[in-house]
Amino acid sequence: MRRPVSRALGTTDLAMNYFELEPGDSFSGGLHTHRDQEEVLRSQ
Repeated sequence: MRRPVSRALGTTDLAMNYFELEPGDSFSGGLHTHRDQEEVLRSQ
């Protein structure tokens, strides 16, 4: 499940998405980098 949080908050300078994965699923974004932004991933 993916939820674009920044749209609901009405932000213009912040991008935030919420992803929820089932056990055994993987994030399709894979390992990557951004030159002009931070990215935080959290797992339980």
